[in-house]
Amino acid sequence: GGTNSKPDDGSHNATPNNGGGTNSKPDDGNHNGSSNNGGGTNTKPNDGGATNNGSHTHNETGNGSNNTGGSGGNSGNNPSTPTPTPTPTPTPTPTPTPTPTPQVPNFHLQAETRNESAAATGLGQMVAATHGGGALGDAIVNLKTPEAHNALNALSGEIYGSTKTAMVNDSFYLRDASINRLDCIDDTLRLCPTGGTEQKPGGVDPNHRVTVWGQVYGSRGGNSGSGSNYLNAAHLNQNAVGWIMGADTDVHGWRVGGLLAYGRSMFSNGGSRRSSGYANNASLGVYGGTSWGVGGITPTARITLKMGADYTWNVLQTNRRITIPGFSDHAKSTSLAGTAQAYAETGYRFVAKLGGSALELEPFARMTYVSYQQGAFREHGGLTALNVRGQQSNLGYSTVGLKAASSFNLGSVVFSTHGSLAYRRAFGALRGTARERFNQAGGGVGYDMSVIGTPISADTAVVNTGVSAHLARDLTVQLDYIGQYGNHLTTSGGTGKINYKF
Repeated sequence: GGTNSKPDDGSHNATPNNGGGTNSKPDDGNHNGSSNNGGGTNTKPNDGGATNNGSHTHNETGNGSNNTGGSGGNSGNNPSTPTPTPTPTPTPTPTPTPTPTPQVPNFHLQAETRNESAAATGLGQMVAATHGGGALGDAIVNLKTPEAHNALNALSGEIYGSTKTAMVNDSFYLRDASINRLDCIDDTLRLCPTGGTEQKPGGVDPNHRVTVWGQVYGSRGGNSGSGSNYLNAAHLNQNAVGWIMGADTDVHGWRVGGLLAYGRSMFSNGGSRRSSGYANNASLGVYGGTSWGVGGITPTARITLKMGADYTWNVLQTNRRITIPGFSDHAKSTSLAGTAQAYAETGYRFVAKLGGSALELEPFARMTYVSYQQGAFREHGGLTALNVRGQQSNLGYSTVGLKAASSFNLGSVVFSTHGSLAYRRAFGALRGTARERFNQAGGGVGYDMSVIGTPISADTAVVNTGVSAHLARDLTVQLDYIGQYGNHLTTSGGTGKINYKF
C-alpha cells in the first residue's frame, strides 16, 4: 500500500510492487521491464540515456497501466508535452571592411614652374580618379627632385600651348608675299610685270590683262623659351616650306587679286618635353592696292595703300613621348585649327638721285590683326593622354620701316635689287595657353591644367633683301632672303618667285 522508489542503475529485470501505491523508478534507458501487480500506476521515465525507437520492451502485469516514455513517442492516458524546437539564432552578416582610399601625394611639392605645377594638378586628379594612378603614380612618387621636374614637364603637354606660336609665325609668309606683289604698283625701278606697260605704271595693256605669279618659300629657326623661372617654357624649333600662287589685274586704278597657298610647318619642343608635330596648311586670300600722286619731296612722289586678308586651315598632328624612370608612354593627336589675318600698309614712295643712279625709297607703316582658333580634341595613348579644350586668341602687329630699290644692267638683262628694314611690335595675346586634363581623370573634373607655350616675339627686326632678273618683258624671276630677329624669335629663310604676264 506504500510507495516504492528505487533509483535504477540500468542493470535489473523487474521491481515488484505488491501494494496499491505508486512505483516510481527513474530509468536511465537500460532495462527489460517492470511490473505492477497492484491497482496503482507504474511510471518509469526514460532519461534519454538510450535510444527508444521501438526496440524498447514494455511488460505489463496486473490491473494497472505501464507507461514507458521514450524519445520516440508517448502512449497511454498521460501524454507528455512535446519540447518546442528552439529557434536558431541568425548568424550576423559581417560588415565588409571598406577599402581605404589611397592618399593622393602632393605632387606640387616637386613642381617649380607654372607648367610643372599645372601638370602636378592634373596628375593629382588622375591619381585620385584611378585610385593610385598605376605605374605612373608610383614612378612619380619615387623620383628625386631633378627627375621629377623633367617628368612633370614631359606630362604637361606644353606643345599645345606652343602650337599657336608656330601657326602665327607661318602667317607672315602670306602677307609678305601679297605686299611684295603690290610693291610693283607704280614701281619705276623694280619693273615687275603688272599686266600693263612699265612706262605707264598701273596702266593696262589690252593684250595683257592678268598677271599670274607664284613663289616657293622656306625657313628655319625658332622661338626661345620664357626668361622667367616661373613662366618657363621650352625652346620651340620650327621649319616651314610651301608655295603661294596668285593672279591679279587692274580694276579702276586698283590692283586686285587673289591667292591660294599650301605649306607645311614642322615644330618641336626641346628639353625634356620630347614633343613634336607638323601642320598641313591650306590658305585662300585676297589683296589689293593703289597709289596717288601727291608730289612733295619729288614731283613724282606717291602715297601707296596696300591691303589684304586671308584664312588658313591648319591640320595638326602631334606626338608626345613620355619617358620616366620606371614608366614610359606615347600620346598622339590630330586636331583642326584656323588662322585668319587682315593687314593694311601705307607708304610714301619717291625716287632720289644717288650719284648717277636712281634710288627708290618708301618709308611705310603697317598694321596687322591675327586671330588663331584651335578646336577641342583628345589624345590617344595610355595614362598620360590629355583632353585639350578649344581656344581662341587674338593679337596684332604694328610695323614701321623703309624700303629701297634700284636697278642695273648686266649685258642684255636688267636686274633690280630691293630691300627693306623694319621694326615690328607685337601686342595682345602673345603667349599661347592650353587648358587640359588627363583623359583618365574623367569628365567630373575641369580643365585645371593651364599650360603656357613658347611666346611670340614682342619686338622683332625684319630684314628682306633680294634681286630680280627681268628675263623678258613678260617674265621676271626673283630671289629673296628674309630674316626675323627678335627677343624670342630667330628665323632665316628665303623665297623664290616667278611672275608672268598674260
